[in-house]
Amino acid sequence: MRQLSVSMYLRGGTQPSSANGACGATAPGGACRLLPCRDAMLAVNLPQPGDWKQMPAWLYSAGGTGAELATGNWERLAQLLAPLSAEPLLAQARVLSLAVARADQIPAPPAGLTTPVTTGTTRSAASTGRAPLVVDLSALWAGPLCSHLLYLAGFRVIKVEARHRPDGARSGNTHFYNLLNQGKQCLSLDFKSPRGVMALQRLLQQADIVIEASRPRALRDLGIDAEQLVRASTGLTWISITAHGHQGEDTQRVGFGDDAAAAAGLSALLHEQSGEWHMVGDAIADPLTGIHAALAARESFQRGGGELLALSLRGVTGYLLHQALNQDRAALMAGSPSLPLACHPKLFTGPTKVHLHDTQLPELEWLVALMQRSHEQNRAVAVHCVTEVELVFTLSAFAEAGTLPGDRIEHASLTPESLLEQIAELGLWVVTQPHFIHQRGDAYLADIPLQEHPHLYRCRSFIERDIPLAAGTDAPFGQASPWHAMASAQQRRTASGALLGPGEALTHPQSLALFTGSLSRPHIPQALAPGAVADLCLLSTPWAQLTSDMAAPQVALTLARGEVIYQHDPDHRPAGGAPAG
Repeated sequence: MRQLSVSMYLRGGTQPSSANGACGATAPGGACRLLPCRDAMLAVNLPQPGDWKQMPAWLYSAGGTGAELATGNWERLAQLLAPLSAEPLLAQARVLSLAVARADQIPAPPAGLTTPVTTGTTRSAASTGRAPLVVDLSALWAGPLCSHLLYLAGFRVIKVEARHRPDGARSGNTHFYNLLNQGKQCLSLDFKSPRGVMALQRLLQQADIVIEASRPRALRDLGIDAEQLVRASTGLTWISITAHGHQGEDTQRVGFGDDAAAAAGLSALLHEQSGEWHMVGDAIADPLTGIHAALAARESFQRGGGELLALSLRGVTGYLLHQALNQDRAALMAGSPSLPLACHPKLFTGPTKVHLHDTQLPELEWLVALMQRSHEQNRAVAVHCVTEVELVFTLSAFAEAGTLPGDRIEHASLTPESLLEQIAELGLWVVTQPHFIHQRGDAYLADIPLQEHPHLYRCRSFIERDIPLAAGTDAPFGQASPWHAMASAQQRRTASGALLGPGEALTHPQSLALFTGSLSRPHIPQALAPGAVADLCLLSTPWAQLTSDMAAPQVALTLARGEVIYQHDPDHRPAGGAPAG
């Protein structure tokens, strides 16, 4: 039931948007539009009755005409904006309290969802014996959603409205207004009278949490200083919601959910992706901010309050936008199932990568489902396994999900004899890191039980069972040189010279083959033949000498796709250090 409610908040309870959240250049509510001026794309939001009367003064200040505009004449407004510059338009919008913002930029993200403004005295953990009191001074959407979620969490909520200026949401969708304000005690006060102001001040002194979405000047006009009140009270949590921020000129800027979302970069990002200008969602900054304001308020109350926390519609949306972008980048690097198909001729979509930790394993059903989703996209799965527990867990998942050619175990650091046959039966590949025998082998000998030493970073056992085998360096955790890994696969000696798993040693050709496959078939050495891609490493070290010391080859020439990217000069070491190869 609660999921349905959140879904409705995100839709706004008004007009639906398209499947991808794009609404065209006009927001679903109709009051906000994307309009181009001479040097920028602006989000112009005119929801208030008097906003259209401000248009002549706004346009005139930027060099435009001061002619009157009929309310709702967006076509004419667009014509008048087209030749004007953004900077004076934005400056005058701040002066006139108009909700106008640039929509063609993706600003840097704020440091966090909330900004701590000031602190006071925290309350003790002892219960007061009553439901904690929330006084909600906000209107429209973000603040009322915050208090509604706190009401659902067991808080008592008093919604306070100015008698001369009630919540504008009352004139909108009745069902939506009732949904946001159900269960709240509503109190209407005359803030133009001393009695009404005193009643508000007394109520604030009783509150555990205060939610407001006013510009600081409006509170000061009522004789209320939020920061001073928090410092003078015990355990008071004050949530201040603004459009654009709580510092500098941003505190005085007017904004609503649609224009604030555009200012955060949503429309600019969509334009980057589609080449078209769209609003995103229905005042999406409001529900995002309301949800996170409620979380911040409850967490503050639970730790004893005594703080003023600021959130802005633009800041919350921008923060979450960058979080989503970073997750996409993480998906790109980690290869999650949602990774889009490669769209470049030199790129291809690789396997889904799974990094397990045996102390925090996911549910087996989750891993099975992930494997199945990847296989449906014809993508293999690569699972990081450095312990026996992780390997057993992974093999169980593959056995249930089924396998594709290319499904693989990465590291296979500890592989008991009993699991070798399972790996072979499932048709899995192994990509291991034999250089860890040299790099960390002495620690393995000291820390790992003697009976498990033969199970460490196996090589020959995989080949003998026809398990496709390749290797990597695991840089930067391992030494980046593949030659050291090849030498370790042959010699199986630790840094101190001790033997570790000598029965797993490879021959010279076998160790070289670990690194001469392609990305799509790493276990199969590529052939040197006419027409093949010229990815070559030419050595000046005699082959016989190399077989005895693979860790120190002399690279003469390195080519990538036929282009020379390194050529040995005995008299000159190129900037950047060691030769490529």
